[in-house]
Amino acid sequence: MTPAWVPLVVGVLGLIGILLTQWAANRRAEQDRQHAERREDKRASVEASQRAVEWARNQRRDAYASFLAEQWRAEHMMTMYNQVGGSVPPPDWTEPMARELGLVRIFGSPETFQAANALLRITTEMESQSWGVGRYLDLDAAKDNYIAAIRRDLGLDGAAPGTTNAAPGQ
Repeated sequence: MTPAWVPLVVGVLGLIGILLTQWAANRRAEQDRQHAERREDKRASVEASQRAVEWARNQRRDAYASFLAEQWRAEHMMTMYNQVGGSVPPPDWTEPMARELGLVRIFGSPETFQAANALLRITTEMESQSWGVGRYLDLDAAKDNYIAAIRRDLGLDGAAPGTTNAAPGQ
């Protein structure tokens, strides 16, 4: 006959085995949960970063377009006044353009801000009424320079966004 202590030892060893197995399973589950949380945190961080980059790009694009729209409006107003004899522009005729320049400075690259600032300066000079063809060519060159800076900044010329590398032949 089997001594009484053998089933007791087998039972205790079985219970210890069950407890160790449960502890190991709980530990694995906790590690898996922590790994899943880290993966989710990383994914959320990457998505937030991508959203921030996209938001900044949209703000930059909108600032550039708004500045250019105000420049065209101001240029048209002054051209009509100087060349056609339209109504006298208000004293603050470039103020909307200057406000948009502030957004270009906030959201744009330094190169694009400098190009926009030069465009504002030359547009403001249109008020002198002594503009000839040469000055309009200067204005067109300043606009082209601004647009080229925008294209580089937004990566529309094949360069990575934010770089100032000119495209071949420029």
